[in-house]
Amino acid sequence: MAKVNLGLLQVDSVDYDFVIEQITSNLNISKVPKILITPNAGQLNTVAANDQIKEIYQTADLSLIDGWPIAVAAKIAGKQKVKRVTGSDLIPKLFSEIKSDIKVGIIGGHDEKEIGTKLNLLYPNLNLQIVNCDKWSTSIYDIKRLRELVQFNAISIVILSLGHPKQELLAQELKTYDWAGSRPDWILCVGASIDFIVGTQKRAPKVFQKIGFEWFYRLITNPAKFYKRYVSAVLPSLKLIVTSIRMRKFN
Repeated sequence: MAKVNLGLLQVDSVDYDFVIEQITSNLNISKVPKILITPNAGQLNTVAANDQIKEIYQTADLSLIDGWPIAVAAKIAGKQKVKRVTGSDLIPKLFSEIKSDIKVGIIGGHDEKEIGTKLNLLYPNLNLQIVNCDKWSTSIYDIKRLRELVQFNAISIVILSLGHPKQELLAQELKTYDWAGSRPDWILCVGASIDFIVGTQKRAPKVFQKIGFEWFYRLITNPAKFYKRYVSAVLPSLKLIVTSIRMRKFN
């Protein structure tokens, strides 16, 4: 696995097959849960401003090249071609590969009932557990409740669809918890990926996905929601790409 140092964070230059093999080959054997994150441009401001988030992004077990600015920076810094591995495409591929004896837990998403119904139809062999997170907050009591639910249900793969940075902070809480007995093997921070699968959020057409312009499609179809988010991501994206030039000597 090739780690690419971008200064602000490190990413893994891998493909989908490698990621799925890493996840499926490390099930039921982990002493400490592993964290997978999917960095994109919209997260760069938080990573730069918050030391706790920055540490999570620098120490994640798998940090995928999701957003296209991350891909551009990784290509420059790593002096090699890289492949984007988006959470939205990874999760359906992973669900098709997981054996029925592996419990998968989902925390988050817009409609838990609809998520459970549609995923059971799409992946009938998936051993799925929807972890109820109604009225969930970052309080120590709610985090404790979620940990207990994960442990009680013996969930091996925890999928967090809570959005950034909430999902990464919870992932770190789950990883550093002193588990006694059953513990998760992987904690996947994948944003809206589950909502894309079940259709509660609509992905950009394939042509936009292939050229890395999903953000543009979202912007023109829902400017009220995405304008401020994407404008605020322009400067940190440019800064990351400029920094990647200097990082070439460290890769």
